[in-house]
Amino acid sequence: ILFTVRNQDGTAPWSVVEDVTFTNNIVRHSAAGIMFIGRDNLHPSQQIKRVMISNNLFDDIGAKQWGNNGRWIQITETVDVKIDHNTAFQTGNLITAHGVPNQEFVFTNNIVPHNEFGIIGDGTATGNTTLDRYFVDFSLKKNVIVGAQSSRYPKKNFYPPTLDDVGFVDKPHGNYRLAASSQFKHAGTKDKDVGANIDEIERAMGRVVEGLP
Repeated sequence: ILFTVRNQDGTAPWSVVEDVTFTNNIVRHSAAGIMFIGRDNLHPSQQIKRVMISNNLFDDIGAKQWGNNGRWIQITETVDVKIDHNTAFQTGNLITAHGVPNQEFVFTNNIVPHNEFGIIGDGTATGNTTLDRYFVDFSLKKNVIVGAQSSRYPKKNFYPPTLDDVGFVDKPHGNYRLAASSQFKHAGTKDKDVGANIDEIERAMGRVVEGLP
């Protein structure tokens, strides 16, 4: 999924991407998740702002047959991007940042594996060092970042060692709802479950989704 400003032929410097909501989707079998390019890198443009990524499932992101990039979020030079209540299973970085820092970035209530490098930027170390360099006035809390070292990240998040510790109803068969016994039930903001609400996704699609019992 690509959010990028394009001033085609260089004649429209007012070009912008703003006020977009991406919600209640399933993204499956893809090389990567979402890329934000905040300005046109070839011609003058305005800046990406006010984008919400909410209540989505990203499943099987980055396997070899899909291209093996495996990055969930790639981002540069945005303003007011919010990523909230998503569940993702990717093979690469959680967030990859580069270029100009992002402003007012919010990352809350997501379930995602850390993998090798987690949140990392060009020339910066994993975790807080990258957040401080590439994100201005950011909020990162109430996330389940599986396998991360808690000492490298902000407090007010959860760092279980494995996906099995999250407490899905039936992960091997694609049921990514949280079981009643999961420690992350009602652990998000406003006492909501962390991660995507699978029932809401199914209602939005008007049917029971294949692979989501």
